[in-house]
Parts: sequence; structure tokens; C-alpha cells
Amino acid sequence: MSLRHMEFAVKISELKSFTKAANELGIAQPSLSKSIMLLEKELGVEIFDRKNGLELTYAGEIYIARAKNMLRLNKELNNEIRGLSSIKTGKLVIGATSTSFKFIEKIIAMFYSRFSKADIRVVHAHSEPALIEMLKSGELDIVYAAHFGELSAEGLECEFIKKRRLLLSVCSSHPAVSRASINSTEKYPKIALSEFKSDKFAISSKILKSESNFKKIFENAGFTPQIFCDTSYLYVANAMVAAGLCVSFSFARYIFETQKDYITLFDVADEPLLDVSFSVVYKKPSKLAKEFIKMIKAGKSGA
Repeated sequence: MSLRHMEFAVKISELKSFTKAANELGIAQPSLSKSIMLLEKELGVEIFDRKNGLELTYAGEIYIARAKNMLRLNKELNNEIRGLSSIKTGKLVIGATSTSFKFIEKIIAMFYSRFSKADIRVVHAHSEPALIEMLKSGELDIVYAAHFGELSAEGLECEFIKKRRLLLSVCSSHPAVSRASINSTEKYPKIALSEFKSDKFAISSKILKSESNFKKIFENAGFTPQIFCDTSYLYVANAMVAAGLCVSFSFARYIFETQKDYITLFDVADEPLLDVSFSVVYKKPSKLAKEFIKMIKAGKSGA
């Protein structure tokens, strides 16, 4: 039983005529009749009631319904494979910040390996607003953005991927570490940010002023942070933390293996504003961009 036989049977069921079906299929009518007879013999049932105007039998109704579905799936599969073939030499420019890139670096490597003949480039910018402007001007095809709250930009589409918790990064020799860890079995013990009001922070003064979330986070904690290291790069901030110079915020994957003995991560208690959203943003995605988005969704951009 082949897809070709299914196609024959479906066409006959639609036209209710062997002759008309043979003409549309471009084969001789006797050959078509013989194919259907062989199909019915293989199935062990009749598909068509030849005594009643080629109406479908009960078994025929079941067969034709399933055959139509299988033919549709086969067509979709062929279209998808042909589509992949046509984008092998396409072009895709991906925009990311240092923060968001860390979550898709492995996906980009896999994507490049799969479409190695395509023109794939990554553009780095210091902030999501800068990337959005580049996307609007046509310099980028897609942006992977890390953002607080909703991300909306006129004329652009935004697909949410996942939320990740921004954690408090503290030197392991800090007195608060031993106090908080005594009664906690959690991977990231809960702690109040107010415990660090006397500490200095590694955080971008620009982000602190422009991001309403960060301003609100420190307002909720009841203090204004003293800045020791003015940076928006998490790996720079973590280097300062590991040296015992300050406190900062980080994602777990930004802690290097060599730093894990020197940095402890805390979950700031009762602070939902530290949940960061990650989304893909685009204008009108090309076939290559759609494949990249599909891969991000499948992998959820890592843990």
C-alpha cells in the first residue's frame, strides 16, 4: 500500500468516476482500475460500492479519511524539507546583548553547524533599546532580548521564550553567607536585600537610573546602593564580587567554574521584579529566521 495508491483512491472518491480520475491523474483507466483492485485485495475489503455509483463503503470511508490525512502530512513534510534546502544559502543577522547572548551561544553554534553555508552573523550591543533601533532600521533580522516586564515596539513582533531569576551575587566570605546558609537547604537561599545596605555594588549607574525595576528594587529594600564598579557586564561584576570587593546581581550561568568557591548566589526574598524575561523580536521573519526561532523555542535557550 503506497502513497500513490492512496492518491488514486482519494481522487476516485472525489470525482466518483474511474475515467475522470484517470484523466486527472494522467494514467490509463484500466491501470487505475487494476491498482484499486490490488489495493482492495491487499486490504481485504472493498473501498468502493461499484453497484451504487462508486459510493464509499464503511471501510472505504475510514480508509479515505486516513489516506487524506497521510497525504496532507506527506505534502507538509516535503514542503518543509524543500524549504530547508532553499534557506541553506540565506542570510541572518542576530542581535544580542552580553547578557542575552550567554543564553543562546550554544544554540547559535548548533544553528551555524546546521546551516553552515548560510550567511549568519551576530551583532553585539550594550542594551536592548539599541538593538531594537537597529532592528527597526533593518541592520538586524532578529533580536534575542532580556528585559523586565513587557517588551513592546511599534511595528515589531515579540515572542516570549522564558523567564529567569536574577540572583544576588555575594562573596562567599561575606558574613551574611554563613548566617543565611545555616537554616537553608535551598540551592539559592532566600535573603533580604536590606542586609547589604552597607555594602558597595557592582552595577551600571545608567541601568540604575533608567531601569524602573532596579530603582524600585532598591526602594523596596529601603536604601540607595553605593557603586564600587560601574558596569553592565555580569562577568566583570562577578570578578569584583569574587575578589570580595562588592555585591552584585547575576545569573547562575555567568559564574565561572573558577569562581564557584568564591561566590554565593542568593534569591532576594519577596522581590518579583528580579524575574527577567527573554524574548525574540523581529519585523517579518525570513525562513532562516523562523528556523532559528524554532530552535530557540525547542531548546528554551538553556537552563
